[in-house]
Parts: sequence; structure tokens; C-alpha cells
Amino acid sequence: MVIKNFKAINQKDVPKQVCPFPAKEGEYIKHQFEYGASGIFGEETPGNWLSETEVLKVYKYVFLQYRLFESNGFFNQFSLGKMLLDKLQLKLAWYDTHASL
Repeated sequence: MVIKNFKAINQKDVPKQVCPFPAKEGEYIKHQFEYGASGIFGEETPGNWLSETEVLKVYKYVFLQYRLFESNGFFNQFSLGKMLLDKLQLKLAWYDTHASL
């Protein structure tokens, strides 16, 4: 089996996810996802399915953000950078990878 389709799902948006009605897969369940939950899955996940090349581009951008802005990233190495990031209150999201055959 070869996995051909991928999604990089931004987990900070999971609490905004709404289960589609009617359900695209299985049965409809009314549910409000909490922060930290994985959210909906399968064909009901938000966004378009991407090729391996496309999803790798998404993750290159995500990891660049981490290298620049996370707690031990580039900008946090400098006092001015720390002050700026504190002022911006930048919150980096984490991503789940979904795959489809």
C-alpha cells in the first residue's frame, strides 16, 4: 500500500471544528471539541488532501516558524526578540498529520 494523500491539520483550530451534517462518514454526532482534542477525522477533516511534496512544503514552513519563534528559537536568544515576542503573544500551533490511501 502506498499513502498518496496527506493533510497537516492545525490543532489550534480544533475547538472551532463542527461535525458535518449529514456525516460524510459513519453517523452524525453533535460534539464540541475541546482544546487539545484531535478533532474530526477522515473525509470530514478540514482542508484539501495534499500530495507528499505539497504536505512537506507545509511542514517546512511550520518548522521554520518553530525555529524562529518557539521558546528556544532564534528570536528568543535576544532580549529585544524576547520582548517583541512577549508583546505579540505569538502562540505556535501544533499539527496532526492525516493520511489517506
